[in-house]
Amino acid sequence: MFIGFLLISISAVSLFTLSVISAFSQRHFLISLLILLINVLLLVDIFSQFKKEQFHFLQLKQKDLFIILFCVIGAVLAYVINVYIGLGAIIASAMIGLLGAILIPNYAVSIYCGSFVGMVSPLVLHDFYHVLLAALMAGFILMLSEDVYKGYGGKLGATAFIPWVILTVSNNVQLTTLHSLSITLMLDILFFSTLAAFSTYVIVQRLKHDVVTASSLVSLVAGLILPAVFPTNGTTFAAVAMSASFAGMSSKKIIKNEIQMLIVSLLLGIMFVYSYSQFGGTGGKLGTLAFASVITYKGIEIAFKTFFKKTGLFR
Repeated sequence: MFIGFLLISISAVSLFTLSVISAFSQRHFLISLLILLINVLLLVDIFSQFKKEQFHFLQLKQKDLFIILFCVIGAVLAYVINVYIGLGAIIASAMIGLLGAILIPNYAVSIYCGSFVGMVSPLVLHDFYHVLLAALMAGFILMLSEDVYKGYGGKLGATAFIPWVILTVSNNVQLTTLHSLSITLMLDILFFSTLAAFSTYVIVQRLKHDVVTASSLVSLVAGLILPAVFPTNGTTFAAVAMSASFAGMSSKKIIKNEIQMLIVSLLLGIMFVYSYSQFGGTGGKLGTLAFASVITYKGIEIAFKTFFKKTGLFR
């Protein structure tokens, strides 16, 4: 449906647009121009998808109610593990994703989407009912957007992200203020982004496992190992690895090979650095970053094909 398409598109646009401001505020002017171009390419594919989509009226089915129900269950379980048990957002979401894939494979996507809602930071000023409300909204948006952006990695995160943005504006939820990441971490972030995206993509496309299992497994390994190996920046590296794992969930129809995934992972790494201080503590932000990076890559494809056709070099 159009509403689902609109909401998850807004997720991607809002995060990447604010990243331009972040780059300008740090006086990284060349990077600012690059991110501005990335935003243009993002919009190119969004408009392309809009023209392709065949929107229809909502017809509720029994499975739609289960989509919402399992989204709420995933959010509550991940939130409890994240905040009350204290294992942190990455491990909580990855654990719930793996359990969902094993125990309830038909609704693993809904459970995994809900787990992103439950990744909200305990430092965000919110109440438990906000988590329930965000989960209900995410389930409804997931139901509405089931037929749009098919095969785009990170779509589930964008679905979980927009409810927290809405609650921030309308319901006194106050996000955390994060410092900007040092550009000196860029090479490390690009490395872990590429490694995680490649690993997830290979597990799905070459080893033929489902996308939820692949992303959850890569995220869990990153969440357990990287903070232990890198005490100072390990949590940041684990976050970018998890985000990249969402990009690796893309279907072969969208991202056809590992070279294309490399480009997506590099885009993601750059945007991770400059989106880090935006929407601090929200659930779904890492997935939105992956989703927007995949959209941007598809925008690059469209731009190149259009250029070559006009110059007569592409037939």
